[in-house]
Amino acid sequence: MKFTGERLTSHVNEYYTYEHLHRYYFAMDFIQNKCVLDVASGEGYGVSLMANLAQHVIGVDIEKEAITHAQNTYQKENIVFVEGDIRSLPFENGSFDIITCFETIEHITEHDQAMGELKRVLRPNGALLISTPDSDSTHELASRGRNPFHPLELNKKQFASLLNNHFENVSFLYQKTINASLIMTEETTDTALQEYRGSFSDYNQINPVSNAQYFIGICTDSEMVNTLKNSVLTYSSTHKSLLEKILFKLRNLLK
Repeated sequence: MKFTGERLTSHVNEYYTYEHLHRYYFAMDFIQNKCVLDVASGEGYGVSLMANLAQHVIGVDIEKEAITHAQNTYQKENIVFVEGDIRSLPFENGSFDIITCFETIEHITEHDQAMGELKRVLRPNGALLISTPDSDSTHELASRGRNPFHPLELNKKQFASLLNNHFENVSFLYQKTINASLIMTEETTDTALQEYRGSFSDYNQINPVSNAQYFIGICTDSEMVNTLKNSVLTYSSTHKSLLEKILFKLRNLLK
């Protein structure tokens, strides 16, 4: 499937690849043996991933090309791909336990109409997992100009208002891409910090301490007064140019 610069395809390996995959890995905690709808399923990798745990997954997308590609690429007994529009979903009321709707509503202006449709096809005790870019973000990778694919982006206040207008209970998580060094306490477990490793076809959740590169010891003959905390150091995500990488390797060879 052709990469347009907006819709992620499984042959693309960029920072936003991991943003998309991370959202689906996160969703895995909600979908065990559930009936799931993935809205704007695109190339179909998310539907295929979730089908490993869910009872049944339907992917819906407005583009016929995307649906045809997904049907030809991902063929499992418990998945179906359907052409459809988030503003008028082709499903009966209360059809799904879980709905994933990642990076979708910014592509339309009829947000309330879309939310009404998502709520309509969700079962009364179901859950919607929905993401959208923050229009006020100051992150270095956030778009500084208008994205032609996004006619209406939202800031936190607007997004919260939209969700709270349609659901009784709403919680928020915050996602960003970082290059970082992470220091963790020995007590850090996968319940305190989840670490994923995977691809478009599969993933694993690992204990974040189990694959550490270094040990750091704090030693004293008196009582420890400092509370040990997890910490992260982030640094610029700007990649070095090819020339910089070559020069770095040459300098090391000449040492």
